This record gives sequence, C-alpha cells and structure tokens, in this order.
Amino acid sequence: ALRTLATLEERATPAIGSAIRDQRIHSGHTLRRIAKQLGISQGKLSNIETGKVTFTFSELTAISKCLGVGIEAFFPKPRVSPYFIKRREDLASEQPILRQLVGPAPGPPTNHNLVWPLAHPFVGKHVEPVLSHITPLSDSDVHFIVHDHEEFMFVLKGDVETSLKTNEGLAVERLGAGDCIYFRSHLPHCHRSLAPDPAEALHVMFSLRGAIDPDDGEASSSGQRFYRRGVYADPTKEVGEKIAFLRRIHGYTIDALAHDIEVGARHLAQIERGEKPADVDLLLRLVRKFRRPVEYFLATTLDKQPYYYIERAEHIHALPTRRRRAPDDPGQAHTPHLFRCLASGFPDRGMHPYYIQVRVAGCDSRSVPRSHHGQEFLYVLDGELELVIDTGQPVTELLRPGDCLFLESSVPHLLRGRSRNPYAAMGAEVLDVFWSPFGED
Repeated sequence: ALRTLATLEERATPAIGSAIRDQRIHSGHTLRRIAKQLGISQGKLSNIETGKVTFTFSELTAISKCLGVGIEAFFPKPRVSPYFIKRREDLASEQPILRQLVGPAPGPPTNHNLVWPLAHPFVGKHVEPVLSHITPLSDSDVHFIVHDHEEFMFVLKGDVETSLKTNEGLAVERLGAGDCIYFRSHLPHCHRSLAPDPAEALHVMFSLRGAIDPDDGEASSSGQRFYRRGVYADPTKEVGEKIAFLRRIHGYTIDALAHDIEVGARHLAQIERGEKPADVDLLLRLVRKFRRPVEYFLATTLDKQPYYYIERAEHIHALPTRRRRAPDDPGQAHTPHLFRCLASGFPDRGMHPYYIQVRVAGCDSRSVPRSHHGQEFLYVLDGELELVIDTGQPVTELLRPGDCLFLESSVPHLLRGRSRNPYAAMGAEVLDVFWSPFGED
C-alpha cells in the first residue's frame, strides 16, 4: 500500500507542477513575480513547476490565490463515462465479497454466498447488479437476510433452493439453470445450492430509496449492512426495531437522534423497544432524516402480494414478444430485436427484466443510436453483442458471453448482434434489466 501511495505521489507532483506552470503562463505572470508574492525563491517555484520538489496543500492554496484560480484547476478532471463494461475474464482475478450481516435475529456475521459486484465503479446506480456463487448450506446453518426492496435473480448454473418467509408461512422454491425469480427482498430470504458445488446466479437489486452507491448500507452489494431478521407480525415492533437499527448504523445515541427529530429521549427509547407506536408525524421526520420511504419502516406488515414470481426456463421461448418503439415514430418498431418479459406476473415492479434476442448487424440499416430515460444492465448469455454509444463521437464495444454492461440509457446507444454465420438472423441472446423513473413504457 505504501509503494502504491508513493507511486501516485510521484505521478501527481509533476502533473500538478505542470498545471501550475500552464496557469501562470496563461495569466501572464513571471516566475519572479509569483515567487516574490509567495515569499519563496524563483528556484523553488521552478522546482515546484517541474515536479522536482513536493509541496503542501497550504502552499498550493497560496499559489492558486496568486494566480487567481481555484485549487481544483491544478488537478486532472475526473473521467465520467455513461457506461461500464465488466469482462468475464476480469472476474477471475477479483476477490469476491462476503456480505456482513447485522440485526436482531441470530445467525452468522457474514452471508455464506460469495458476491462479485458487476458495476461497482458506476456512481448513481438505481439498480445494483452482482454475480454470486451460491454455496451449499446444511439445514442447521440456514439463515435469512433482508435488504431494500426488490430483487431479480437469474440462475446461470446449478440448482438453487430459494426460501422466503412471508406472512403466510415459509415458501420454498427450486430453481435450475435458466429459471428466474422476482421477489420482494425486504422479506427474509435464503439462497443455497442443492448440489455439492456452488451454483452461479445473477442478482439485480432495486431500492425505493433512490440511487445505490457502493457503500450505501443495506442496499449495496459491497456495503456492510445486510439485515438479519424475521417476519414482523406487529407494525409497532417493526417500526421500533428499524428505527433502532438506523440509529445505530448512523452512529447516533438515543439523545442525539431524539434531539434531531424533536422528541423526548425516553419516548424514543420506548418506541425502539416496541412499547409505544410511532405517530405519523414522527415517522415522516424519520423518513426525511434517514432518506427512507415510508414502506421501508412497514415493509413486512404492509403484506403486499404477490411476494414473488417465477419464470421457468422451458417457458421463456414461448413467452409473447414485444418490440420497443421510437417515440417520434409510433408506427414503426424502434428495433427488430425480440423482447420477452421475465416478470410479467409481478405488478408495480421497480425493475423490468427481459430476455432479448438481438438481431445481427445489417438486418436493419435504418437503425441509429437512440436514447431513453433510465438505466440498463445487460448480460450476454450467448453470441456476440455490439454496442455503439454516441457521446459526441461514436464508440463501439464488443461483448461476448459472460460480459456485462451497465448503461445510462439517456445517452444515445445502439445494440447489434454479431455472428460469423451468414444465414443467422439473431446474433446474441441477452439478459436485460431496465429501470426508469417514469416506469416501463
């Protein structure tokens, strides 16, 4: 780690020095004049500009004031990309994450399944995609976890047993390769492999709270706080325990939180213990304080059905197809690709998962990059997928099986299949999970 920091410092110092020199020359100042204002020698300022000496932030601030620019002018601008590609071969060299568990229910400190985030560097995600290795688990070691708010799981390999605790009892489903499930992940759930070897699955999670950033608590694959609990039968108990949980993970004492939300500390302690119900006004203050929707505090006791929906592999090719349409040309199909919805039996969902058969390039010469609201996660199941994205200058990327893409859909983009077979109509088969603030259509 020290060697890495040293390398970064060695690279940063000449770059910042060069930026100081460029700003000085652009401002029409001489070395002598700026050195005199700073109270240093010309030689030292020259060495700063050539990166031969290190300098402090105080010195850098003084230089920025002399040149009449903000200190940020000396640092490289961060690269912002509207898409992120994760290659299958890159995952082999990455260490998986063991998700830490907290909460009132008994159980281990970490979840048994291994997780690889698939869009970790992308800031502002509204859906969180991960690849998991679902390991075997004995009956005595089964533990249930929850997190915000909905989850879509697609089994890539092996057999998975998914158990969900609902207000109507325990639901247990077996899923094989190609099967998928969309479920309310605020319900306690457990995935385990039914074979000695781990199963492999894609998971995409959605939170009502908004964007999911890498360290954003319960919602994040790489966060620290997947919650371990059971089903609540009493809303007073559920609200109380969730308030206590949020208070602890944000580092508040009872007195500090009570002061912030303008309630007595004793009264708040009674609410947390489930001895008194929280009134509506207090609950709304907590919603604003912790940036949680009301549904978060009452997720289990609201008992919204259906709890989950399963689409089996053998039925997917028989599902009805649809085509996306261009908003400026309602009479024409936007794309000749075939879309099959994988969660049609789950109403009012936050994400929209599709199985897409992507036609090969050249089948529709009129296709041009288009944009729409929202974000998309795409995983190539088979074939080759060509992405054309226009950020002022068109960029083309090729994705192969096991590669995946996270995309800001408001940037013009075009997807095309690739095939070496001159007779092929379809070039790629893709799993697509789409989110939009305005809904599916």
